[in-house]
Amino acid sequence: MLRGAIAAALTPLTGGGALVDEAAIPPYVDFLASHGVDGILALGTTGEGVLFDLDERRRIAEHFKDAAGGRRWRNTRRRSALTPSP
Repeated sequence: MLRGAIAAALTPLTGGGALVDEAAIPPYVDFLASHGVDGILALGTTGEGVLFDLDERRRIAEHFKDAAGGRRWRNTRRRSALTPSP
């Protein structure tokens, strides 16, 4: 069961929206975590997820997962949502 505040995270883009700004993901995850967010739904309800192919979505989800790092968050929902482990 998911509990707490889970943010639908935007995917940071650059180059007029043509490229994922991978370097912006770790500070963004840090920002969300430091402001009380309990979990992150990457590529979720903000709509941009459908713009990426499967390999890109996997890579983006991995960047969010790696950025969550030692927070003991785990992946759920097709490796997109990062929520705290019990």
